[in-house]
Amino acid sequence: MRRMLMMLMLVILTLTAVSSSFSSVFVCVSGEELVSPGLSSSGVQQQQQQSSTTKMRHLHHRRNLMESSPSSSSSRRTTTGTATSNPSSSSSSGGSIPGVAGYALQFADNYAAIPEFSNFPSTALTFETWVQSTDICSESTVLSYAVDPSEIKSHHKDESEFLLESRAYNNFVIFNLRELIACHDFVWMWKIPDTYVGPPDYWGGCRTFYGEKGGETLSSRVSQNYVDRTGAWHHLAVTWDAASNGTTSVYYDGLLAGYAVTGRTNPIPPGGTLIIGNDQDCLGGCFDESQALYAALDEVRIWNVARSQPEILASMRDVNSGITPEEDNSDKTSGAFRQGGIAPRYVYKHPNLIAYWKFDEPNDEQSNGAVWGHHSKAHDYSGNGNHLLLGAPPTLSKLERPVSNSVFKLGEKPLGALDFHRRQYAINYDFQGMPEGDITIEFWAKTDAVTSSESPGTKLHKGATVMAPDSERYDEFISFSARSIGDSDVSNDEGYADVAYLDDAIVIEKYYKEFQDPNAWPGLLDNAEGIKSTIGAMSVHINANREGNGKANDHWIDFATDWIDNDWHHVLVSWRRSDGETRLYLDGKEQTAFWKSDFGKVSNANNLAETPDGSTIGAGTSRSSKGSLVLGKQQECHGGCFTSTYSLDGSLANVRFYDGAIRSEEVIQTLAKSITSLEEMHDTLSQKGLGLPPIAAVYEFSEENTHRDADTKEPDTVRDLGEHRNHLALGSTSANYVLSTVPLMRDGRIAPGPRAGAAGYALMLNDQQVALVSEFKGFPSKAITVEFWMSSTDRCREGVPFSYATGPWGGTAGSGAKHENDNSFLIFDYTNFGISVMEDEGHQDSLMIENFGDIFGMRSEAGSDWRSGVGATDGSFHHIAVTWESEAGATNLYIDGRLAWRVQRAKGASIPDGGTLVIGREQDCRGGCFDSARGATGLLDEDTATTDIHGIQDFYGIIEELRVWDRVLTQQELRANIQSDQGLLPDDDDRDRPDRSSRRSSSRRFGTFSNPGVNPKSPGLKAYYKFDEGEGYVARDATGNGNDIILTETPSWIVTDWKSLCGDGILQGAEECDDNNKDDGDGCDHLCRVESGWQCSKTSPSICFQGEGGNEEESPSSSTAPARGVEGESSSSTTAATTEGDSSWSTDATVRPPPRESSFRSSFFRGEGEEGGEEGVDSAPKPWYNSEKDRDQIIRAFREAEDGEGGHHHRHNHDHRRGGGILHAIGWTMVVVVSVLLISLLVMRRRTIVPWIRDDFMPWLGRGWSRATDLLPPALARRVGGGMSSSRRLSRNSARYQGLDDDFNMHGMGAEHEESILPLGGGGGGGGGGRSLPIVSSGGNPSPVQQPLL
Repeated sequence: MRRMLMMLMLVILTLTAVSSSFSSVFVCVSGEELVSPGLSSSGVQQQQQQSSTTKMRHLHHRRNLMESSPSSSSSRRTTTGTATSNPSSSSSSGGSIPGVAGYALQFADNYAAIPEFSNFPSTALTFETWVQSTDICSESTVLSYAVDPSEIKSHHKDESEFLLESRAYNNFVIFNLRELIACHDFVWMWKIPDTYVGPPDYWGGCRTFYGEKGGETLSSRVSQNYVDRTGAWHHLAVTWDAASNGTTSVYYDGLLAGYAVTGRTNPIPPGGTLIIGNDQDCLGGCFDESQALYAALDEVRIWNVARSQPEILASMRDVNSGITPEEDNSDKTSGAFRQGGIAPRYVYKHPNLIAYWKFDEPNDEQSNGAVWGHHSKAHDYSGNGNHLLLGAPPTLSKLERPVSNSVFKLGEKPLGALDFHRRQYAINYDFQGMPEGDITIEFWAKTDAVTSSESPGTKLHKGATVMAPDSERYDEFISFSARSIGDSDVSNDEGYADVAYLDDAIVIEKYYKEFQDPNAWPGLLDNAEGIKSTIGAMSVHINANREGNGKANDHWIDFATDWIDNDWHHVLVSWRRSDGETRLYLDGKEQTAFWKSDFGKVSNANNLAETPDGSTIGAGTSRSSKGSLVLGKQQECHGGCFTSTYSLDGSLANVRFYDGAIRSEEVIQTLAKSITSLEEMHDTLSQKGLGLPPIAAVYEFSEENTHRDADTKEPDTVRDLGEHRNHLALGSTSANYVLSTVPLMRDGRIAPGPRAGAAGYALMLNDQQVALVSEFKGFPSKAITVEFWMSSTDRCREGVPFSYATGPWGGTAGSGAKHENDNSFLIFDYTNFGISVMEDEGHQDSLMIENFGDIFGMRSEAGSDWRSGVGATDGSFHHIAVTWESEAGATNLYIDGRLAWRVQRAKGASIPDGGTLVIGREQDCRGGCFDSARGATGLLDEDTATTDIHGIQDFYGIIEELRVWDRVLTQQELRANIQSDQGLLPDDDDRDRPDRSSRRSSSRRFGTFSNPGVNPKSPGLKAYYKFDEGEGYVARDATGNGNDIILTETPSWIVTDWKSLCGDGILQGAEECDDNNKDDGDGCDHLCRVESGWQCSKTSPSICFQGEGGNEEESPSSSTAPARGVEGESSSSTTAATTEGDSSWSTDATVRPPPRESSFRSSFFRGEGEEGGEEGVDSAPKPWYNSEKDRDQIIRAFREAEDGEGGHHHRHNHDHRRGGGILHAIGWTMVVVVSVLLISLLVMRRRTIVPWIRDDFMPWLGRGWSRATDLLPPALARRVGGGMSSSRRLSRNSARYQGLDDDFNMHGMGAEHEESILPLGGGGGGGGGGRSLPIVSSGGNPSPVQQPLL
């Protein structure tokens, strides 16, 4: 009987193990549906709604965040779809999933457009949207509809040309979120003071019709403020009705907030240009960045009727807008996508609905929500085809012979031009090989003509642009940003920075502002009376930054080019480092320099070359050879921070950079006489016995040198013909897609919000929140690194990310304690970073001293290193890191892994422990005295925004992955952390395994897509805030050191939009393949799907080859890209495409423009090292094959495995999984049957079996366990063996394991071992790892027994 029972138990255990193995390998089959193991019932339902679809990914961006309301935290755990959304399989692969509201569009000085809106409402309209904005400084324009002046001339026959144009371009405008007004057919948005002019206009300004004092003063609010400091969403609706005497009404969350009876009843002409996000000062353009929209919009609708308040209230929160959706069959191409099981697009048809933009393109049937993607338009869900254009790259055009240059000729080789229209650009984020010293730049350019009309000085026309002479209008040709080259010694810089960021390392621009106006600028150009006008002048900046490091890097010089025509011109600029001599030639003629700043010293003259100082700037200075090159835009931060003011509206051709200063007049004349290829130019010069300096970069814009996007067929890359292969990515500034948390309703209930993936959450900060650690334990004293990720569009506050104060508690200005050590460690002003350590924030510049006085006694005649001159508030995610060490006081600022600034702070100082840390606010006394505006949370500094130097210093934006280290991290370590945060490490990377004691990550490595971030147990890590809680009022310190952040007010947790990046060579997430490029025809398409007739290995990068149906003996396609880092290849010039068999032509993922889905975590990091700094880490994994021979062997092995018995060919996966499901079911059936038999036997023979278990089986099991402990070291045996381990056996094994016990005894055991080995029984030895609980013994006295700590 005993043997029978033991055999039955053995059978049960075996069957259970076998069944578990089946369940972990195979999947259960129900009909035709395959369900992955480990999914809950909700997960199964979610998977059935999802589809494995197209995939897009981009190298330098990963995440994108939007606010998630605390009240909807429970609903975020539910993943559901609507008729218009297509949840991807990202959840099962670690990605985030959007909620029912899908995505929104985040605007930040960019716009969306319909150039010809043919059916725009004419006599009545309603505009609706949800809006989220915290912008307090811009006069944000939500909508601008402009028409050609000829369309309205019949209604205003006697009006001047200027007034008629202004009225046409303001035909319908929704303006200023801080006090919203909507205006039709007005010349002025407001006039203060306004004058009554009688009918038909009555008043001149639109604002006058709102409220009682709309035309008297701007201080009185006349309408609703939609800017919410907490970042909450609000519904905005505007109606206008000609039949009601032009009545315009404004609704706030469905409530009437303002109205105006304007008397403007003229119909709105159709066919005009619609702009969302900025105000048109001319038809389709002429934008002003001060009127740009800094807000997120979602659910935008335009109706051709004036909707009533009940109608607005009834539909504003409805997920379907009160309309039953219908399937859209108009798109013939959508059928191909539907074959993949993707939900079709739905439309919302209503006779009065003209346009409906849901901004859900990242999740529609032509995209895949699991990967980052580009989207050139926002679909109109009304079915009327009014799609919004979000952006397009520069276009190629044919070169034409200039009229003004009579000797000009075209070369034999056909070349083209690149056309820019203010928001387009060409960029290389990681330009290499820019000359550090002498340099020459030449190019051909064409811009619109500038003419004057009406009375002189009142109006200018630049092409179609109408502008005032004082307008800030620039045409940006060349912009190169880098950093200065220091010597790593912060003690010999005389108060300046050792390393400074140079946003204007090279800038060539043309401007249209009239500075030669004694009324507007008296005395400004008093020594340059001979310069009649500055309109059309050109400016050159060399090794410059005007915002930081005092005036030490303020180097610019202006030339009186008087360039106001629309013809092609040749431009050549040369600079010589030895003496700083700068020359500019236009069409081969040297131009006169009249105005300059050299090391901050400004001077002007009719001809600077004739003055003692000469036309020299920045003599002896240098820049790093690596940086970011942009054509068509000016950079304010590395590769970004663009504005609409500093943009190119024109064309470029033949852009060349030379390593040397060209001074030969004959060479310059030759270059200016013809547009030819570099090869032809060399031949021409050689015939004359002339030559050129070494080439740094050459861009010839032609179809041959241009790569086109596989999806859009638009140009996306221009080849650099130079040896460094600095190819330019083509793109445009456009609004970004972000996860939407608009509070919609579905079936009478709150619709679920977005669901977090592996990257969890982030935290949104504002002045209504205080996030603090009141007493930070173990704050670093002699060396520190603070690093974090941030995203903000705030351009007017000097937000503080990190404030650590150690002064006394409380205190007032009267007691003298208020400002004592309130800046023990401070990172301030995210628009222009500064750093303070133990009250040392550097030498303040002369301009600040002039404005505020020497209030801190810190003025230095030697220099100024108070500000860095670089910020990070362009709406993208940026990685910020600050390091400091006490011995030398060396303080470094890194942005996106690049050294941007090195200064000296608090040499020899020590930072006290136990202070108060506040994230997002600036302390002027410990734990309070915040520099905030009225209405902010917490104790405020009464001087804020009045006499305070900084003004408002609250952080408005998102912060994530904040870490504090007690050592100085190297640049390589910071870049490795960036890769880990972005989840860029492959799953098979062994460099960083998680702590075995971590239950959450016991089988996952840190830094991968499924487990992003760094190891919380890393040496020197004192605090680590992942902000992944998603609910509650505490942000935990992941290190376990107990420095948790307390959130004093209701927090705004943000779902991190987490997606894989197609084309970077790392197979992860929902990608089917990733071959390190985004080209079609090589087996893995531009969406990282395996193409028909191909097979791809599940490796990083994927190797693709022709499958069955192709030639089995054929080698892989020549268009397949080798992985980055192949021997002999530069990591910044990896082959990703081949054009016309030219193997030298390659594109690189590193030069691609950012995806138009706003992404997490930076931004522009690529991982390459920089001169003068430490070498960086590679931005992509090293290849796992070394040659094409290895590659062929891998493919053959892969095919053999596919055909072998143990292989699982993708064509047979379904059958294998079905078979696995059958075995799974059989195994569990056997377990159930045997279990029933055993229970029946136990019930029938319980009187025999129970005593046997008590008297025989348990003692036998104990003896077996005791013998097993003989194989263990004594100390460990005592812990796991307990009372069953006899002292004789333990003593016998002591000699064998002598010296090993120290690894396991309680006093010497490391945390890793201690937490992974739990006591299994009570009794003897060790005394650690468990709790001592009072257990009553047989004698009635309590005795301590070790119990496991769970």
